Amino acid sequence: MGEWLVTWPAALVAVLVLVVPGVGPAYGLGLRGLVAWGAAPALSGAVVGSTAVVLGELGVGWNVAWVAVGSAVVTALGYGVWLLSGRRSTGTLRRGRTRAAVAVAVGVTGLVAVALQVRRTAAAIGGPDRVAQTFDTPYHLNSVRMILENGDASSFHMTLTQPEATTAFYPGLWHGFVSLVVQVTGAEIPVAANWVSVATTCVVWPLGMLALGRLLLGPRPLLLGIVVPLSFAMTQFPNRLLSFGLLYPNVLSYAILPGVLALSVLALVRTHGRGRLPAVAGVLTGLVALTFAQPNGVFALGFVAIPLVVHALVQVTARLRHRGRGWVVALLPWPVTVLVVAAGYRALGMLPLVSGFRGKVVWAVTAGREQATAEVLRLTAMHPSITPNFPETEILSPGTPNILVGALVLVGAVAALFVARWRWLPFAYAILAGLYLLVRAVDIPLRGTLTGYWYADPQRIAALLPLVGVPLTVVAVAGLARLVTLAAGRVRGTDRLRVSPWAGAAIAVVLGLLVSVVLPRTATFRESFSYLAHAYRVDPEAATSTGLVDARELRLLGRLDEIVPEGVSVAGDPWDGSALVWALADREAIYPHMGMVMDPDRALVASSLNEALTDPAVCEAVDDLGIGYVLAMGRHLSDGGQGGFPGLEGLEEAGVARLVAAEGEARLYEVTAC
Repeated sequence: MGEWLVTWPAALVAVLVLVVPGVGPAYGLGLRGLVAWGAAPALSGAVVGSTAVVLGELGVGWNVAWVAVGSAVVTALGYGVWLLSGRRSTGTLRRGRTRAAVAVAVGVTGLVAVALQVRRTAAAIGGPDRVAQTFDTPYHLNSVRMILENGDASSFHMTLTQPEATTAFYPGLWHGFVSLVVQVTGAEIPVAANWVSVATTCVVWPLGMLALGRLLLGPRPLLLGIVVPLSFAMTQFPNRLLSFGLLYPNVLSYAILPGVLALSVLALVRTHGRGRLPAVAGVLTGLVALTFAQPNGVFALGFVAIPLVVHALVQVTARLRHRGRGWVVALLPWPVTVLVVAAGYRALGMLPLVSGFRGKVVWAVTAGREQATAEVLRLTAMHPSITPNFPETEILSPGTPNILVGALVLVGAVAALFVARWRWLPFAYAILAGLYLLVRAVDIPLRGTLTGYWYADPQRIAALLPLVGVPLTVVAVAGLARLVTLAAGRVRGTDRLRVSPWAGAAIAVVLGLLVSVVLPRTATFRESFSYLAHAYRVDPEAATSTGLVDARELRLLGRLDEIVPEGVSVAGDPWDGSALVWALADREAIYPHMGMVMDPDRALVASSLNEALTDPAVCEAVDDLGIGYVLAMGRHLSDGGQGGFPGLEGLEEAGVARLVAAEGEARLYEVTAC
């Protein structure tokens, strides 16, 4: 951990930029305590994402000072909404034993659980400057470099793979956060990226769960004290998603989902009349954050909210009947809600961004229904033996069932059916489980319609299970605690044993420490961290490497800025890792990602650079693109993308370039023909 501790400024700033911009808006909306701090990261996302878009349209440079201005503006707007609502606050606890006990229980268990999760995650990654050896890494890290050079973090100007375009939408919130960390601390891009990822999964995620727990469970020290330890109890998220893809935007979107879901609970079932206004404003703001993080988070929230909306409608109908209204009036909100939802669904479908994903299927059915059902029940969904991400899967242990937590989820689902305010949770979990079964084992047209937002990908959908699964595990503890107090009460001749707030806090501390220390030592968790380590593993040489870059190639990239002058671009086949030259060596990559759209000049260089001595058009393209060097790194990522850049082969033999540096199989050539 020593090398991680040296980079503590990046860690601190990562937490600050993820949380602080949303604290003012949260308090402005009248949120307090755990609810305010749990919702803050979602509101921060909206502030950062919206500020980036506004600055991009105005042509103003991107920096943290403007984020502070954006936060102040949103805070003022939130305060105005709170005034209109009648100044009702949510999440406030009066001073006393309960408040102090909650603070101690959450503080002790939360700090220990977060510290241990940070330590294990950092150890799995290996070092703060490691890069994930995966397909999406060049895009994300190079996009951060593009933001820093252009001074534009707008999600509508993410043109990395479309260099000729003036506008292109891609959810750029994660990249905006990372760029802020780099600007403020001067950290290298990989260091900032890794700390933002660690802070997202180890701070933002449990904060959102605390807000959700506070609204579902009330101010109960025993239950709130175990929320943070249990938020890390399902390996599907954050451990496994943090090693797949690598889907940085999806990780961020899923991490802020609990906070937005908490605001949805507040808006739909915990407030009434004008008092709903701040919560509704919070939900809308959270939806903005999800859109800029990864829009599939919006649709995940939509699926989970279906039973919550039904629960709210039942409450509205009961309230209207209690006030003496007839059945026609009492049931009127139901068809109105259906019409509004249908209209919204249709309106969203008119957006190219949404319509392009409806029905989009990339992942095929790969299991039978019985196997998929077992994966959900035993919580082996998305484990190495189920969904391998690398060709050398034999080095990984098979997925081991998470039996204890799976049992808690089932117990919690049953217990929730007996408590009105929790009754929607089992149905929400069933919807997520159903989506997983659909993408994993059911090949029907509806599969693409419902899950195209995730490319019908089992990994992305499995990672949603903890969103509702974690609250269900806490509900299970609540149910078991009630049974224990009832049994103890009968022994003592009373209805039930009363537990004081401090006793509840003490029990929470014991349970929380047990969960945080013991559960990660099980085979299930060891495998998930091993898989994360595999994603970041740096092999000593290309002959053994399955990833983007090996140790020798990293050494060449490390001294490339001493060889290539500033302002000179570097060409290279992105499949061999050369795309990382922009992010790691601060020299622009002509081909910054494997999936980019080729303009005529780039296409000509890719196909014919080795013919520059005989084709004048090639040198014209080289000059237009500012190419001075070519990087050849040898083996391709998982041997993919072969043959796509024939013009970059045999340059020295063709007399087009000369070798200027080498490390192992990695070669850097200077273009001499142009």
